[in-house]
Amino acid sequence: MNIGVARQQYSQNKIKSLTEQEQNVEAIRIALQQVTSAMKSFVSATTAEDREPHFEMALTRIYILQKCLDFEAGGDLAKNLFRIYEFARQSILNFKGDIETKKNVETAIEYLSVVYEGWREMKL
Repeated sequence: MNIGVARQQYSQNKIKSLTEQEQNVEAIRIALQQVTSAMKSFVSATTAEDREPHFEMALTRIYILQKCLDFEAGGDLAKNLFRIYEFARQSILNFKGDIETKKNVETAIEYLSVVYEGWREMKL
């Protein structure tokens, strides 16, 4: 293999890797946007039947976000994001429709909105 072919292969792999990275960032942005939207709809729904699709959407997106975390590379940031996602998950699971549990869901939405804004502004 000559050096020109090796450089070309390296450049193609670098471009492909960046594209995959961009796709991952976009997938997380979408999941964050969907989870906050689902949680807002969940907390504002008046019946359990109306809450159900938003409940499922929110929990599914939280699961995706938790699975995307890389604790080895992400260190404390990954741990803190996991805590936010887990708080959001627990606030949904423990929701009873009263003021206190509604406030927990609203607080989780605020935390997730801050995370979303950070991801939305991320430049690669």
